[in-house]
Amino acid sequence: MNKLLSINYKFFKVEPQKLIEIINKNNDRNQIQGFEAVISNSEEQQYLLEFAQKAKENNYILNLHSPTLNSIVEYKNYLDFSVKVSKITNQKTNIVFHPINAENKSKSIEITNNYIKELLEYMLKKKYNKNIELSIENLNEMNNVKRLKKEDLIEILEQNKDLKFTYDIGHELVDGIIPKIEENILIERLNNVHIHTHLGKEDHYPVQTNEKDMVITNEMLEKISTKKRNINVVLEYALDYIDGVNFCVKMENYIKN
Repeated sequence: MNKLLSINYKFFKVEPQKLIEIINKNNDRNQIQGFEAVISNSEEQQYLLEFAQKAKENNYILNLHSPTLNSIVEYKNYLDFSVKVSKITNQKTNIVFHPINAENKSKSIEITNNYIKELLEYMLKKKYNKNIELSIENLNEMNNVKRLKKEDLIEILEQNKDLKFTYDIGHELVDGIIPKIEENILIERLNNVHIHTHLGKEDHYPVQTNEKDMVITNEMLEKISTKKRNINVVLEYALDYIDGVNFCVKMENYIKN
């Protein structure tokens, strides 16, 4: 299993070369193998293109987590950008997508399925398949909105053979669900795992802050590793919830966690 750090705009306050230097200093035992980056505007995109070059030079994986966008055009533009990242790193870039939220689960599945189909067709038309792949993520309930869980994604995966699955264990923990993955299609399409825990309904805490959830998460990862070896595990921890008096100490603790 490859271990990746989740990074976003809060990490981008440090220039790319300096960020890599801080990471390398604390990654002396090769605890982590790369990153899953969240970017949401043109300024962050420019940062990530520079960071991608540094990641390549240091043999790190660089994948992406798409923001929630407002239209299919914006998602297609995001795919165009993702291909630029792939061409810099010379890696196939995995892109994590959230399902679309609608007035009910049935409508959410329908709308999500439609936009996934269109994006996969766009990738085929543009010959992007060698550069990028799409992976859909199970969500937790938020503000009383019943977002799609992993079982709700099965229909979408069945209708889109090139779509992969990102299993967010932390989203199940925050909903009080005991994590398990048994459906064949979820296991077959699984290419990415997110881990984190929560404090109340506040999500994306390091799993080490909750001993029970840490045990459950480790047991789940062990089960997954018996079926899937070449898989990425993303430590999806919010920087604000990592211990440390400054950025450098937080990064040290993030990597050592």
